[in-house]
Amino acid sequence: MTRATFLAYLEQCLAPTLRHVDIIIIGNLPAHKGIAVHKAIAAARAKLLCLPKYSPDGNLIEQVFSKLKALGQAFAVPIDKSLGQIPACSSTARRSTGMRSGSS
Repeated sequence: MTRATFLAYLEQCLAPTLRHVDIIIIGNLPAHKGIAVHKAIAAARAKLLCLPKYSPDGNLIEQVFSKLKALGQAFAVPIDKSLGQIPACSSTARRSTGMRSGSS
C-alpha cells in the first residue's frame, strides 16, 4: 500500500465516518506516516495514536510463545533422524489407544 492509496482511503472512506470520540491507531507502515495523514485525521477531529516500533521484548505474546516453544522442546517425542518420522508405538500403546498396526 502506498501513502497516496492510504490517504485516499482515509479521506474518502474513513474520515466521513469519524467522530471526535474515535481513536485511530496506526502502525509503522511507511504509508501511515506523513503530515498529510496526521492532518486528515485531525480534520476529522479524531485522535491519532501511533504504535511503537516493534520489539519482541515488549510483546507479551512473543514471550509466551518462547516459553511454550521451550516446553515443547523439553517434552518433545524423539524423532528418528534416519527416517524423519516419529518412532513406532509399542504394541501396548496401540492397544490402549485403539490403534492397529500399520495405521496412522
